[in-house]
Amino acid sequence: KQQNLMLLLLLNKTIMQKNFLLEIGVEELPVSYIKSAIFQLENLVKKTLEDNMIYNDDIDIIINATPRRLVVFIKNLPDKQKSKITFIKGPAVKFAYNEKLEPQIPFYKFTEKFNGKTIYIGDYEQNEKYRSLTLENIKDGFLNNKYIFVKENKEEKNTNEVLKIILPQLITSLKFTKLMRWEVKNIKFARPIRWILSLLENEIVNFKIGEI
Repeated sequence: KQQNLMLLLLLNKTIMQKNFLLEIGVEELPVSYIKSAIFQLENLVKKTLEDNMIYNDDIDIIINATPRRLVVFIKNLPDKQKSKITFIKGPAVKFAYNEKLEPQIPFYKFTEKFNGKTIYIGDYEQNEKYRSLTLENIKDGFLNNKYIFVKENKEEKNTNEVLKIILPQLITSLKFTKLMRWEVKNIKFARPIRWILSLLENEIVNFKIGEI
């Protein structure tokens, strides 16, 4: 029993959680902009993590700001994305099969894109369980206007890779009453950004905003 407990503890450690720090250094912000940035970041950070499958119930998001710094500190960020299964909609069964329930060109054109992945039949609104590709389910799909679906497992990425993609979008999505352009012509922000610090534990999260 003791050996089993030790094994369980070791396995749990493989599901790692890390702390993340983001600091955005700017030229001096007005007080009203600081309050607005804190409010926006409190909502944007959580939503962005959830949308990108790197959120869990253990996460603690702390937002702080001074006139020259916007700071996001996230405790217990998962080490990688959660796995995600999606169903991709194809043609209606009545177009994918003929009345004899024989596959037609639309069926082959759709399924060949997915290289032999499992095919299902389901409702357009996706409000029922997906059913396997049996003659009975094909007949039901033909008569009740259902569709062909392919099941796809989304590839998991480690959190560092995900952050590299989402952080530039997160930062530049902040809205203020007036936005400024500076040396970096294609970037607008409340005040010029002068530096960015981005650390996942002791790992640097590399990304660019303009020339920074």
